[in-house]
Amino acid sequence: MATAMDRVRCKHCGNARVFRLFRHGFLQSTIYPLFGYYPWKCKACKESMMLRSRKRSRSKKKEYAK
Repeated sequence: MATAMDRVRCKHCGNARVFRLFRHGFLQSTIYPLFGYYPWKCKACKESMMLRSRKRSRSKKKEYAK
């Protein structure tokens, strides 16, 4: 199962080594969640960014037997 982490890349350098940050401040804790933005940081270039991806996908497809 692919996770959102596999799809997330840095907007600045394109590296896939990014990690989620904790939310800090009024905008990140109140406003950005309304629009689905999460704070991320790139391990390669050390740039912070707000992306609409979460660390892991929470939706799982269930297969039902017929």
